[in-house]
Amino acid sequence: MKKSKKQRGEGETTKKLSTFKLKSFITFLSQVAQFPDPKIDLEQYMTPPDIAANLFSILHQDEDSIENKRIADFCSGTGMYSCASTYFNPLSITGFEIDPEAIEVAQENVLSMEIADRVDFINCDILKIVENNPKLHGLFDTVVMNPPFGTKNNEGIDMKLLSAAITCCKGKVFSLHKESTSAYIQKYVKEQHPGLEAELMHKIEFDLPNTYKFHKKKSATTEVVLVKIDVSKREVRKVTEMLGAQKLE
Repeated sequence: MKKSKKQRGEGETTKKLSTFKLKSFITFLSQVAQFPDPKIDLEQYMTPPDIAANLFSILHQDEDSIENKRIADFCSGTGMYSCASTYFNPLSITGFEIDPEAIEVAQENVLSMEIADRVDFINCDILKIVENNPKLHGLFDTVVMNPPFGTKNNEGIDMKLLSAAITCCKGKVFSLHKESTSAYIQKYVKEQHPGLEAELMHKIEFDLPNTYKFHKKKSATTEVVLVKIDVSKREVRKVTEMLGAQKLE
């Protein structure tokens, strides 16, 4: 696994994205309004602007996964990742969010940030949509998401969403998960999606503010990891196996 954000700081990313541009990116994302009334059953937390800026700088510069790509933002919330994607000129951005109130805030965000013509938001249960709509399968070049961790009466929801993201993607999936679940995620992907693997890219200290009534501290730090799954490798493997079978014939 690569060094944590705390170890890396912003320096490694800013070798490619200048300090000035990164600060401008963070300022841009600071306009994204948060959840007005976070719902505990949906585990609603927003990725802080500085972390989102660093993450998307990496996805753009190191992974070439944003520019000229069709982007899907699962569990898009108030639009942080969708707004971040616009910074690097994707072909399209579609945010999928189950909470209608979050969608309203997201739409207000893109309007105030003057990027409404570049982002579409769909209010839906993405798991049901993916299951019942084959047209979504393999539609997107890149899927990004900050899913519920599956810790508050939602056990397993993170893996269901990860599988849905893999189904909809033909390029790369990038997803944030609790670092403590890393080994399980790698095992899950290997078993449920043969030919694919979950790469643990970056460990991040995620500062969660006092959001819900049961929170006693002003904030708490949670270790999360950015997981990458290169779905395109499965297609390459299929072609290789097919060519190998033809040679045997």
